[in-house]
Amino acid sequence: MQYQQYRASEGIFTGTALLPPHWVLTVDSTGTIVSLSPTATGHVTTVMGLLCPGFINVHCHTELSHLHGLIPKHTGLVDFILQILGHRGMPAVQVHEAAAKAMDAMWQQGIQAVGDIANTDATIAAKLASPLQFHNFIEVSGFSPAIAATRLAQGMAVYEAFEAAMPAQNTLVPHAPYSTSTTLVRNLLAHSSGKVVSIHNQEAPTENVFFSKPADSDFNRLYQVLQVPIADFFEPSGQSSLDTLWPYLQPAGTLILVHNTFLSSELLHNHLLHNRLPEVYMCICIRANLYIEHTVPPITDWLAWNDYLVLGTDSLASNDSLSIWEEIQTIQQHFPEIPLVKILQWATYNGAKALNMEATLGSFAIGKQPGVLCLRHSSVQRLH
Repeated sequence: MQYQQYRASEGIFTGTALLPPHWVLTVDSTGTIVSLSPTATGHVTTVMGLLCPGFINVHCHTELSHLHGLIPKHTGLVDFILQILGHRGMPAVQVHEAAAKAMDAMWQQGIQAVGDIANTDATIAAKLASPLQFHNFIEVSGFSPAIAATRLAQGMAVYEAFEAAMPAQNTLVPHAPYSTSTTLVRNLLAHSSGKVVSIHNQEAPTENVFFSKPADSDFNRLYQVLQVPIADFFEPSGQSSLDTLWPYLQPAGTLILVHNTFLSSELLHNHLLHNRLPEVYMCICIRANLYIEHTVPPITDWLAWNDYLVLGTDSLASNDSLSIWEEIQTIQQHFPEIPLVKILQWATYNGAKALNMEATLGSFAIGKQPGVLCLRHSSVQRLH
């Protein structure tokens, strides 16, 4: 078998640590890590830049790739949701082709695996043809308890289609606190007990208001437009959206909270200290936060939980690209005090752990096939 040895002018980031430039990474022809050593034997290829494992995109919606550029920026969450709903019913071939193109672009940009939201089975064929690895989150919503059984059945049909094509890579999950009844969340988590579960969280400034004074929240307008009479069934908890759903999320094996644009450090601190879940990850999608709400999440408040921060891109409906490297660069622009090596850990090792893929991805450990990238300035070059 042939082997390739690499040195990099800026060193080697292993997934958790930065090694100096004299270290050598050895990879075989299948992309498997053979060794990581301060010395070399034989010919070594020296590259300009930093070597890094392939990126993990923990939160994406490839299913929405056909909406690229169609939704204006800075609308706020409710109007963004209404725009998404208004573009439903696109031809299946268009959805498939856009998703396949987006997957190819992610691979070229150094992404190795994706935690992808699916509301339908439209992306299965594209995923089977892609070199990317996937964990599919089959997302279900329905705010009225009266439709919980129907929505669960619809979600199960999509889940079973994914299981038939991509077995053991799928989880039934709730969309968000403001769109999923506690009845439906309970039923979804009964099915997904012990698995990786994701949920959108603290996305808008009025999300918590909705759970105390619904009439004062912009989500009330959402349901008025959708002609859903929430006053007939919704009893506000008087707590935050996360507090309201927290008891129902406990069966999850791993919980990924997505966006967290308005997540306070106090709320996060309380739940991470007192939760009964094995692991809770916060997924940062900063470019989508800027696109929709024109703001950024309070990332510096979360640095005490460095090992539980991960990155996502959201969708091409809410982002100009699906590039984790651009997400990293945007975080650096807004939070220059955060060292690059920390953010790279979020983008590699942490992401692989969050999706239960750390056995093969996320770090330059012997025997893994994590992908090998060379990062230099604004460019990403895939070496393996």
